Amino acid sequence: EYKSLEHYKEWAEEVREKASQHSKQARDKGSAVHKALEDDANGIEPDEYKDMVERVTEAIDKKFGDKVKNFIPEATFSHKLGFGGAVDLSSPELILDYKYKADGLKKRMVYDTHIGQLAAYRGGLGFHQAECGNVFISDTEVEIVMLSEKDLVWGWQYFIMLLNLWKHIKKFDCGY
Repeated sequence: EYKSLEHYKEWAEEVREKASQHSKQARDKGSAVHKALEDDANGIEPDEYKDMVERVTEAIDKKFGDKVKNFIPEATFSHKLGFGGAVDLSSPELILDYKYKADGLKKRMVYDTHIGQLAAYRGGLGFHQAECGNVFISDTEVEIVMLSEKDLVWGWQYFIMLLNLWKHIKKFDCGY
């Protein structure tokens, strides 16, 4: 029960601030985990999150075996359609994107944006036949979720529509 509108506004601001802090902490940790995984893939021993890195690499090795020998960590690209990216792990056969979840994997979901992102990576790198998936990571769990070819075709169309909308809104390369 709120005593006044002012009390409610103060409470709402406090909730927003705490949520923002929680979100920033999770984002920062996710970035640090990505960095540790990138270091490991480049043959550099990570400074932190060694147990997590070991769990992730074991899960990837177990699921994909020899397909991981040709992985390129953090491959970057620039596509002629006007987009680019940096891909966590890629080869002509397989593209994987890390997703850190601070609150565990029980609520793990593959969102439309994840599908579009992986389809864009595949198109951007020119690895049109590559299998694609997300590696969901929490402090204690790893789950690899692969996308179907049907999902990736849908994701490419989704991504191109969003890219064209962005170009139109920004008047980017539209002849204006």
